[in-house]
Amino acid sequence: MKVRWLLAAAVLAFSACKKEKSEERPYKGNVCDYAPYTNGSSFTFYNISSTGDTTIYTLEGKGDSLLNGQAWAVLQEQIGGDKTLFRCGNVDYEQLADFSFIPGGPADPVRSVYLRESVNLGGSWTETILVDLPVIGKVNLTLTNTIMQKGTSKTVLGQRFENVIGVRTDFSVPPILPAETLVTRYYAKGVGMIQADTDQDTAVIFSYSIPQ
Repeated sequence: MKVRWLLAAAVLAFSACKKEKSEERPYKGNVCDYAPYTNGSSFTFYNISSTGDTTIYTLEGKGDSLLNGQAWAVLQEQIGGDKTLFRCGNVDYEQLADFSFIPGGPADPVRSVYLRESVNLGGSWTETILVDLPVIGKVNLTLTNTIMQKGTSKTVLGQRFENVIGVRTDFSVPPILPAETLVTRYYAKGVGMIQADTDQDTAVIFSYSIPQ
């Protein structure tokens, strides 16, 4: 159980805590249809825990930030002020995740592709990072992203969204730990992330505003 807890903690950090941060990039024509987060946009979510507790949070687009010569989109949580960096292009959607606060984690931020618009239903892609976990030591942590839904509709809080892509993310450490599901996220074309499900909670979009 201790091994599993440590691995889960590392992966949750890598996923950048979806309750407070979203993984999107400002909308630019048809290049980033599943991340229309322009400067000044806002997205409000309900987060419902497994015990029934509900919290509300809002993410706001704060323009771009240059990092190593590349422009990364900035999303900021309205109350706490937490910021995350994201970018997209060529149908890949990337997040820059910071592992430096995890014992044994990479000192530099790690790029992760959380959505691939070109992958067909049932298709997947994997990413591997090296972490040095307490007790366990150095292990290759594998994230497997699988397209669970594509091109169909999904209703969230009574609102119907079209052209939805669902991505399930599993983590594993072969042969120590078999694959377990971390989170399943749903993205709607022209809106971005509309829902994220874990064993502990569900985040669902309540309202959004996207300046044109």
